Formats: sequence, C-alpha cells, structure tokens
Amino acid sequence: MKTVTAEYKDSMESAFRSQSEVRITIIQSSGNIVFESDSISNMTQTTDIDPISRRLPTETLEFSVLDTEGTYNPVAPSSEWEGIDANAEILLEYGYQLGNNTVWLSSDSYVLSGKPTYSKGIALFKANKKLATLTGTFYKGAFTSSSYTYEALAIQVLADAGLSSSEYVLDDYLSSYNSSAPIPIDTHKNCLQMIAHACGCALYTDSNGKITIKHIIFFALTPLDFHLTRRDIVRGTEETNKLSPIYKTEAYKYSYYETETEAKEVYRETITTTDTTDYHIEFEAAKNVIVNVNGSEISANVYAQSADFTLVGSGETTIIATGYPVKENSSVYTKLVSSDSSGGIDTMKNPIVTDYSVCAILAENTALYLQYRNTNYLSYRGNPELQALDCIYYTDGFGTLLKALVLKNTIKFNGALSGELILKNLSEIDGAELYDSLDEIVYDNTDEAIMTTEPKKILANYTTAQINQFIGEVI
Repeated sequence: MKTVTAEYKDSMESAFRSQSEVRITIIQSSGNIVFESDSISNMTQTTDIDPISRRLPTETLEFSVLDTEGTYNPVAPSSEWEGIDANAEILLEYGYQLGNNTVWLSSDSYVLSGKPTYSKGIALFKANKKLATLTGTFYKGAFTSSSYTYEALAIQVLADAGLSSSEYVLDDYLSSYNSSAPIPIDTHKNCLQMIAHACGCALYTDSNGKITIKHIIFFALTPLDFHLTRRDIVRGTEETNKLSPIYKTEAYKYSYYETETEAKEVYRETITTTDTTDYHIEFEAAKNVIVNVNGSEISANVYAQSADFTLVGSGETTIIATGYPVKENSSVYTKLVSSDSSGGIDTMKNPIVTDYSVCAILAENTALYLQYRNTNYLSYRGNPELQALDCIYYTDGFGTLLKALVLKNTIKFNGALSGELILKNLSEIDGAELYDSLDEIVYDNTDEAIMTTEPKKILANYTTAQINQFIGEVI
C-alpha cells in the first residue's frame, strides 16, 4: 500500500469524502503533456496479479480526454498526433483535497502502448506497466555442466531484455533453489513468469516501474492498517465464489537426456549472401551443437535451441548444424490438499523445474494457496493507495472480520473515484475487545469479553456502569 498521512487516511474513511483529483503526465523529450482532472473524460487503472504466477499479471491504464479541437486527431491540420512518442513513459497521480490543498500520492509509472486513437471528439490513450513491454525473444538458454539459481536465470533474462540492476527487484528466495534446464525460447516476459512460477513467487511491476519477483508466505501475512468496511462497499455488488474442493496438486520434475550416441543433423539451410552477415538459426533442443558453413566448422555462440554467428563473403552458402538431440523425461510430486478424492487435481508443468526440492515446494505452495477457497468480488468507493497483493482487513456481508489478500484492484475516474476489488479470504479474525471510557474491557453477563468487528481496540464513550444501565433500560 502506498504511504499516506494520518489526515489523508481519516478523510478517505469519512462517510463524505472531499474531491479526488487525477493527473496524467506523458513524458517526452519534446515537452511533457499533462492532463488534469477537468480534461479527463474517463480513466481505468487495472492491476491483477496472481500471487503464485500461474499467469502473467494484467497491469493496464486506459484514459480518454475531451478533444473537440482535434489536437490528437491524426488527420487534423494542427494535430499533435505525429509528435507523440508511442512508447513514452506515463506517470499517473491521484490527489485528494484536504482543506485548501491537494495531497498527491506517489505516482505509478506506465509505458504508452502506441499512439492515441481518435473518435468523435474523444482521444483514447492506452498504456501498460513495463513488464508487458518485454516482448523481445530470449533464446540463450543453454545446457551446461552445472545448475544455476533462479535468481541467476532471472538476471540473465532481464539483462538480455536490456534492463540494468536498478530496474528490477528480485526476492532473495530465488537464490535458494537451482535449475539445470535451459529456458525455452520465448518472450522475456514469459520467461520471467516461468521463473517466478517455479519458485511460487508473484511477478509484477511496482509503482516505480521496476520488474519485481516476490515470494509470499500466505499464512504469515499481517494485515496493513486498512479496513474495508460495509460503508465502503457498494450495496448489491458483492459476490462470493467458493472454489470446488481440490483433492491434490501435482508438480512435474523434468530431466533432459540425449537420444543418440552419435551427432545428428539438427539444422540445414542454403542461402545466398552478398556481404558480411550476422545470422541466427533455431532448431530442436540439442547438446554439443557444431555449426558448419560450406563444409567448414565456424565459431558460433551456441545455445540449447539456437546459434548466432557471422557469415563472411558472398554467394551460395550452406549452413549445417549437428548435435545430440535431447528429449525430456518427467516424474510427478503429489501433495494432498484434502481427503475428498472426488475433488479436482491441479497440475503444474514447468520445464525449468529440475530439482526434487523445487518440485515439492511448487506443489506444496500451490496446495497451500488453493486451500483458501473463498474469493470475494465487489464494487467499492475506490482507494488508489491500495495495491494488488496488499493484505487488509475486510468485513464481509455477514459481519465477519476477515484477513484478505487483494488480487485485483480496479480504479475508475469520471470526475469521481470508484473501484472494484477481488479479494482472497485468508482467514477469519476475532475482532478487538470493547473498552469503556475508563479503558477497561467490557464483559457480558457470562463474563465473556465483548468483541467488536473492528481490527483495533475500540474505546467507548461511556463507562461500563453507564453501558449496563442503558442496556437495562432497553431490555
């Protein structure tokens, strides 16, 4: 959750909120473009993160601005459409009026995903967090004589994507486990998701634009100082989905072996070159690959499924790569979730899980997460300081105080804030005791402490004697 002042927190919890503000800045070398609340027609910010990375996160921003003069109309004579950097950084800021001042939360960093579209006086902009932009191909996974930590594999992928160490944050947990498998050819973002999933970690982009892989221990989470109360929730929008029982989880462990005792041809191509050419080839996974050009072995950077090299000269050129083809073998680790054999089976197949301990942790961590079967969907007043993966207090429709994990937070703005949440219920929490005005616990007639549905100590405005007198008068 973003850092907020006590005054901001009190105001956001008030039954009647003050005016919210939104400011969006497109950062360009030619000059920044700033959109204030009065020019923003609609805005939707969506953050949806799987805590164990079974899929990539959704981290998007869409906003439309009133543009009756055609400033962002690509065919208008005075249009600024051409001058917009299609990959510019965007800063999103939320503000809240406190007295005569506007207090601004720390910004969220996005990357514009193309130039705006224009229709009927409205310009629509779309953006993603940095992770979604890592669409280049990683093909440098290699068979080696030793294994590498998942941290080392992540750094290799991030560096290949052009990111420096200041542009990502990796949990130390990744350095505790190893893999001996080459990462398959895929986009950089998909390779990172594969790594995060193998370790049961969350993958996302933080508010500063840093790629983040974080390990979450669900049962040890402590709720932040945030309580989603019944007053915050839009009546009639709340739904609870209870997952069908899971019988067990299965995680596959992979090993890779050579299928031939002699080298086989894994690639052949004849091309015509006219000059010195950098060339890239791809083939089925193989070990000890050698590249020959016109019958002669050449120097090449060889990987498990690809090779890079330079062709010199012109004319017809035949490229042949030979090596020892590789196949995969797998075994399964099973973790029982319940005794109900009619329940579902959750199966995890990740080709870079090659160690039994990693396989066991993947199955057990997934089993632990799937035991939290209740998920809540609701609309609420919208709190932009709240972020996906925050652990919060939540009072459900039955008045039960819960510890909940934010899986998805959608913030909308059309002159005022609103929001939608998806929450994973982690546990029920006993409310705090009720204290009287003398700071003494209030007990009922069975000498049990009276509990509240609030996560923190509640101090009444009356003494216990006054409370008892009032209850007696009501009865």
